[in-house]
Amino acid sequence: MKIGRRPVYIAGTLLNLVGCVLGAFQTTVEMYFGVSILTGFGAAPVDSLVQVTTTDIFFAHEKGTRLSLYVFTLYAGSYLGPVAAGYIADSQGWRWCFWWLVIFFGILLVLQAFTMEESVFRRPPTAAEMSTETVLEDKLQVAEKGRESSLRTTESETPPPPSKTYWQRMALHTSSSGDPRPLWLVAISPFFLVTYPAVMWGGIVYGVQIMWLSLITVTQSATFNAPPYNFSMANVGNTNFAAFIGSIIGMLWGGYVSDWCTLRLSRRNRGIMEPEFRLWTMLIPAIINTGGLLMYGLGSLYGVHWILPAGFGMVFIAFGIGSGAAIALTYAVDCYPRVASEALVLMLFIRNLIGTGFTFAIEPWLEHNGMQNTTIIMAMLCLVTNLSFLFMVWKGKSFREWTAKSAFHIFTSCPSKLHIVSQSVFTQLFTHLLHPDRRNQLV
Repeated sequence: MKIGRRPVYIAGTLLNLVGCVLGAFQTTVEMYFGVSILTGFGAAPVDSLVQVTTTDIFFAHEKGTRLSLYVFTLYAGSYLGPVAAGYIADSQGWRWCFWWLVIFFGILLVLQAFTMEESVFRRPPTAAEMSTETVLEDKLQVAEKGRESSLRTTESETPPPPSKTYWQRMALHTSSSGDPRPLWLVAISPFFLVTYPAVMWGGIVYGVQIMWLSLITVTQSATFNAPPYNFSMANVGNTNFAAFIGSIIGMLWGGYVSDWCTLRLSRRNRGIMEPEFRLWTMLIPAIINTGGLLMYGLGSLYGVHWILPAGFGMVFIAFGIGSGAAIALTYAVDCYPRVASEALVLMLFIRNLIGTGFTFAIEPWLEHNGMQNTTIIMAMLCLVTNLSFLFMVWKGKSFREWTAKSAFHIFTSCPSKLHIVSQSVFTQLFTHLLHPDRRNQLV
């Protein structure tokens, strides 16, 4: 957010390229840990920056399709990566798993360097935002100087900026791409959104979907290697194709269908789009996702034909993961488009927190409660979490009206004039934010 998207993408790809080269030559556990840290750091933009870039480029009615495509490609790598790695390791040796990644990252680095433009565009504020900004600026001056300001904002027409040359568009960093806020404020701003119900709900729903991905990863090999299935390692990996098919269907539902539903309901609402319109498409994933968990867990426990747990079960789970995550992300972005970057960062933080905790907890949970009870509990948790969209449909608009009054949202929704506000004003503003009893002095 501070330096733009393009330099972070290029730096991440470069780190992955170097990390994979080192991975191909690793000989010790210490090198393995070092390679994992380096590639993990380089891969971080995949977890947050792609969604933010999507909100930069596409319109509100297009974001669902694009975010669902992102979620699909992210999970497709999780499903198909182990399959490809197994075949490469058998035919060429495990080091070639890294060399193939070096080739792909090298091609990607060239494409990014010569074709990918900066997506950040600091749009001028609308008339409503200018009015809001003037009010906020007046109140800040009153708090600082104890007197009213008579500032008035007038709308003026500005000519369009001149077109940039190719090399200007390919610059690593431009002065217009960075966030005008101080770095410390950019760093902590996502955590102020914990009071935004739509963002917290989106993060929790997204995190719960990651739990089912961890469930498959942890239990898949032990389930299908053992009797009565006795799958070979290659066939265990091939079961991921079912999840891949489910993720394709989930992408279509969470993207095209949710966008279509939003447009259809907006037309019936006299052309006014409400973010809650998108949430109605969560009903089908809530039911199918729950059914998939029961098929996968109970089907494998009782040894029914593999087509139920490894086929339909994994298809249904992957469908729920792909569509549910895309709908939750897009809903939060629709609610707060001006703070989409901060909202996505917080949702991904919540998702990773839930996913990491579940990965460590699932095996002790299975050992303590057994497969049957654990599966039933997870299915109920899945159903309740996904059906919580009904509460957001009911109260979502009220929550948005409430959060729209917060000083943080007013301040970040008008970024075009932040450079005129001094550091002391930032400090004073967030001192008030940290003391809820003083917040009414600002809004």
